[in-house]
Amino acid sequence: MNLIKAEFNKIKQEMKFYYPDYIVGTVVQLLILFVILRLGNDLNSTYFSYVSWVLISGILSESVMCISTEKQLGTLQNLMIKPYTIFQIIFAKVFIWYLFNFIKIMIISIILKIFVFNELLINLPIMATILLESVGIFGISFVMSALTLIYTKTASFETIISYIVLFLSGGIMNLPRSVALTNPISYTTIILPKIIKGENISINLLFLSTLSLILFFIGYFLFKVVFKHSKDFSWNY
Repeated sequence: MNLIKAEFNKIKQEMKFYYPDYIVGTVVQLLILFVILRLGNDLNSTYFSYVSWVLISGILSESVMCISTEKQLGTLQNLMIKPYTIFQIIFAKVFIWYLFNFIKIMIISIILKIFVFNELLINLPIMATILLESVGIFGISFVMSALTLIYTKTASFETIISYIVLFLSGGIMNLPRSVALTNPISYTTIILPKIIKGENISINLLFLSTLSLILFFIGYFLFKVVFKHSKDFSWNY
């Protein structure tokens, strides 16, 4: 908890001193989301795919870049002498990044709903689905971090992975049900139409929770196993 609090305070300080960057970034995201919603065929599906893509891509990139940057600087071993494990440090950084960006995107979405897209659906089921989906992505991010410990160049494939995520989100094409049931990113394509229709999604959220938790713990245990053998890997870029 102290680590998360420290990371939270760090982000607050960065926002205080570099607020122009955050303002510009928020405005750019607002414009991009506005354009995407204008061009999309189905407003709510387009919105959900975009928000999921931004958050998921961010989780994966933040976790990978955390390890990659430390290896490039040759300071990864310094993390070993801190009172927290590398896993805890990565989790805290990514969690705080996610928290700030989730809140920011929700604020942007509410602004667009009030002033432009009245039919845009923003409610608790939508938010719950995004949050539960993200739990599973944290698990995938641990896998990516583990691979970066072994192969630093994993970070170079971040863009490719981002587009794979976009494909799995159903933003490009409709996915077969057999694919949608295999991962939380795709499974949300089953939940979203039900939310739009006002159907009960309790069972779907339970399945999504189970799927995401499985991925989370697989990623966690894989990272722990890889880290136990970390002395066999290069600690530099």
